[in-house]
Amino acid sequence: MFELFIFVGLLGSAGFGYAALHGFRRPRSLTDLQDRLKTFDIEAFLNLVDPGEEAFLRRELPPKAYYQVRRMRIRAILAYLTEACANARVLLAYAERAMASSNPEAASRARELAAAAVKFQLLAVVARSRLVMVWLFPSGDLLVGDFMRSYEQLRWDLQRIIALDSPAVSARIAAGL
Repeated sequence: MFELFIFVGLLGSAGFGYAALHGFRRPRSLTDLQDRLKTFDIEAFLNLVDPGEEAFLRRELPPKAYYQVRRMRIRAILAYLTEACANARVLLAYAERAMASSNPEAASRARELAAAAVKFQLLAVVARSRLVMVWLFPSGDLLVGDFMRSYEQLRWDLQRIIALDSPAVSARIAAGL
């Protein structure tokens, strides 16, 4: 069991190192930003973490089937977290570029976006750790409320900063995030 934790830790460190080296290339334009952002289906994600859905599955399925389904759902949640974290890295890179803007309002909003992206990444680490523990011990509860609030803050901050330069595309980009 100890070897499993070591292996998972090393694998996670390698993944984080790869993302750190390859995930922070700054988008050169709004089009590049749109191309690099991955679509995040919030409705599907919320369905996966809905306590009502979880209670329904627990009530309707035999225990063994419930734990199998729960583990599949947790893997799906982890996949969504990976996509959301990739988006946060792209937004952080975009915010870094925008912080150098000569427009003080744009620079200020870029700092807010960068802070929200970093906060989101930290919350994602906590959520991932919790989900791995729930996957290993499936009788625990899923708690991802802070994660979703943080992701919504990212979307809002991105929309506000893009609206300064291109109001017509700001809602479209944020909606796809």
